Amino acid sequence: MATNTGGRTRIKLSPQDVSIDVVKTTKGYFTGDTGTLLGSNIHSKSVSDTERNYFVDIVQTHTLSSSAESQLSVFYAHSGGSGSNLDGTSSIYGETQALYGQMASYLLPESEVSGGFKISAGDHGLTPTSRNLTTRDVDMYGMVFNRSKFTDRVNTGTLSMVFQGLATLGGSGSTLHLTDDSKHVSPIQTVAGPRVNLVSGSNGTPNITAAVTRYGVLYPDAGIALFSRAELSASIPGPSNTNNITASFSANASHGYFMSSSGFAPNLDTANNAQNHIRLANCLKGVSNGGKLVIRSENDTNRKYYFCRINPGDFNFSNNPTMVSGSRNELRHKTMWGNPVVYATGINLYDNEGVCVATGKLSQPLKKNFGILSVIKAILTF
Repeated sequence: MATNTGGRTRIKLSPQDVSIDVVKTTKGYFTGDTGTLLGSNIHSKSVSDTERNYFVDIVQTHTLSSSAESQLSVFYAHSGGSGSNLDGTSSIYGETQALYGQMASYLLPESEVSGGFKISAGDHGLTPTSRNLTTRDVDMYGMVFNRSKFTDRVNTGTLSMVFQGLATLGGSGSTLHLTDDSKHVSPIQTVAGPRVNLVSGSNGTPNITAAVTRYGVLYPDAGIALFSRAELSASIPGPSNTNNITASFSANASHGYFMSSSGFAPNLDTANNAQNHIRLANCLKGVSNGGKLVIRSENDTNRKYYFCRINPGDFNFSNNPTMVSGSRNELRHKTMWGNPVVYATGINLYDNEGVCVATGKLSQPLKKNFGILSVIKAILTF
């Protein structure tokens, strides 16, 4: 009677049997994995009185809808606190000043924090030939994307933003299309990760390069976009003599209060909070619902490959105790004598302590005998 010769029940993998790579996947950033948010669907979400002085949330449907969900936040920042309620004194640290300092501390290296942002003027070797500022941007608009939606980073190369507001002369409409230039210009490495330019164009194709005019910068890993107020207001200033009002938002884009603050020229009063960040929300919606955001999120998926080599002499017998009998561990079934044929249906991976850390089923049974060398590729995704 044939005897079960046993054989190895586990095979140790060598470093050459293991490899790893990273797979980038993208999907629409907005609720429902959609990649586009039209101006007609842009609404502002109510926040507390304190929060309202710093930012406003953008939601993808009317706020009375149960499906309304925050998509991103918009803000206005000023290095001196203008546009905040300073109560007539410079000793108070205004909301807009706090936001400017927060962004500088987070996004700029320590040696550049006091100097502030130079979006319009250019930095790191960039000097736009058509620029509205030659020194730092004392104020700026910004967007903060939701980490839960953009996961690892905001996807670059496909991003589009359409701002629509009113120009000064006659209150005529004006539209500005922006995109990132990452397909054509290498990102600048910063303390907050890579940084790309936001320029005139759409879907990753610039119409006017950053070497001519830079409207903003995007930090994809941080999920923050900053815009030069000077550049934005040069394109869409807003109606004449309305830069002294407190901005307001309306679901009705033809509402007078909405129209009067649909431009980027800010109210720099310090007696009350001017709600300048709502001007950005208004221009995202558009005076004829012509604003738009096209954004995708990006996620890194790590894949580790284990190539499990099964030599001809390995795993040719069952470890099931019912397959043998007697004190000599003799095979019970004659079909297993000589050159048996077995079928593998699964695989387990163990750590160095012998603990099973992963298990999987094969797509179909794998035939195995003394004349077959097999390799099973196990993939762990995390």
